[in-house]
Amino acid sequence: SSQSHAAIEHIKQTYAGSDGQPVTAQVFEYYQRMLNAVRPFVKERTWPVSVCNRFIGGLDRRIITSFRKHYPDHVTQHNLAGTFQRKQLPQILKGVQLAEDEVHQIQTITRAAVGQG
Repeated sequence: SSQSHAAIEHIKQTYAGSDGQPVTAQVFEYYQRMLNAVRPFVKERTWPVSVCNRFIGGLDRRIITSFRKHYPDHVTQHNLAGTFQRKQLPQILKGVQLAEDEVHQIQTITRAAVGQG
């Protein structure tokens, strides 16, 4: 369907939980949700939207700065060719996972420094 990509618009790493409080998914969980939404058009020659850009755009704000260091093409409008998108998404995931690890390390060090570790 021409609207098979609509669900992607609503997938974010941080979202409102059932109690209305923000919930931040682990990076890999967020990535899996995005891949599930891509299924209807994954084999198409040209994708209707840049899933790469949507994935980057939906990242939690706390990891975006660190992610930018690991993925210099973060501001690029990614090519809509299916082969490019399928190849690039795992590369983006690697950068996001490195950023997530860095942020967790910083949070651990910070907690230990203020006596909460």
